[in-house]
Amino acid sequence: MYGNTLKKIRQGKRMTQKEVCKNIVTLSYYSRIERGISIPSIELFINLLRNLNLTLDEFLFIHRNYLEEEGSKIWYELSVMFYENDIKALERKKQEFVSRNETHFLELTTFLILKLNGEIIPAEQAESVINQLMKSEDWTRIEINIFNHIMSLIPLETVLIITDRLLKSKKIYSPEKGYNSIYNKLLVNIIFLCIDNGDFVNGYKYLTNLESRLEVWDMFSKNVCLYFNGLFQFLTGQPKTGKRKIMKSFSNWDSLGMQNMSLTYKKFFEDHS
Repeated sequence: MYGNTLKKIRQGKRMTQKEVCKNIVTLSYYSRIERGISIPSIELFINLLRNLNLTLDEFLFIHRNYLEEEGSKIWYELSVMFYENDIKALERKKQEFVSRNETHFLELTTFLILKLNGEIIPAEQAESVINQLMKSEDWTRIEINIFNHIMSLIPLETVLIITDRLLKSKKIYSPEKGYNSIYNKLLVNIIFLCIDNGDFVNGYKYLTNLESRLEVWDMFSKNVCLYFNGLFQFLTGQPKTGKRKIMKSFSNWDSLGMQNMSLTYKKFFEDHS
């Protein structure tokens, strides 16, 4: 539980429980948080991290025993290159993958380069990847990350078929939960895609699924759900109520020290408002 991590960080900073919970919660309630008996709200958790002079990313990095998988770092690098339209960097990465014979990263990088160049992805290439995904009974990090990155390159109908098949089979293997769960990231990306295509019914269905999977300590994903709930309300006839929730989610991200994340979601909102 995260309570043990809070205790570890507090002790490492030579702080007392009273100092950490000052002007936020009572000492007895904070003690219950560290022992995993009570779960704080997003606002309370943000304020506790602020008293510890810590961002959410730093907290989660410590919680995961200072580990960051190499594969996750590569996926992140490719995503950044793609969203920054850095074709040259992607070309360099592609050559690295060729030399190391890393076919799954190579295929994905090729897709991203074609997308940025405005070129049509060869049907046989896309079909090959989709067929591989459809044949897999038990999805691991590799299959999910490939699907995560190519879903915007294939027809929405195909994306929904694959996604519903996954949700029905429930055979996705991932050691992470909550904030770092690649399954949650998959659902978030599908919700974005549904909204982009005006398919609010399926988008809300996947949001409901995401909400059902939330870990009690997963402040990040709870805030994502707050944002999407607000966005769906904003787009379907409740603009004032929806916008209040959206603005609250931006404030939460800023308070969590996740300004880049806040900017990404703000841009999406601006593009659809």
